[in-house]
Amino acid sequence: MEKLNGKWQMVKVSNNYNDVLKEAKFTVEMVDKTEKNIVTYNYNPTENTMEISIEANGEELCLINGKIGGESFDGNMVDGRPAIRTMKYVDGKLILKEISGEIEIVTEMFTAEEKLIMVVKVNGKEAVREYTKVAQFLTAI
Repeated sequence: MEKLNGKWQMVKVSNNYNDVLKEAKFTVEMVDKTEKNIVTYNYNPTENTMEISIEANGEELCLINGKIGGESFDGNMVDGRPAIRTMKYVDGKLILKEISGEIEIVTEMFTAEEKLIMVVKVNGKEAVREYTKVAQFLTAI
């Protein structure tokens, strides 16, 4: 899990990514805003928590901070909608499930060949984003 720690810049996105975000009922404006985002992960092994910050153009869009292990916690999606979240670590992947109303988004995050791969699934559709690390944290928070 420590491999996720650091700041990651998006470098590649699948062609259908915007369609998957729209399937999750994100507005066109929000989809455009997240086009070139940066994701920061801070894993705390002592408390078994993960903090994920998503920012675009220097603006923090979303902060996710919760315990890993399947316990539910409240938060807001990147567009401000309230959501119930769970995080777990399975087979080398951090899996984040977000439920807002009738929308369920499952995001799998893992590292491969020095890259962060993020797979987002909504209503049977899935898309992928790829990131490269731009800053390494020496220790977890």
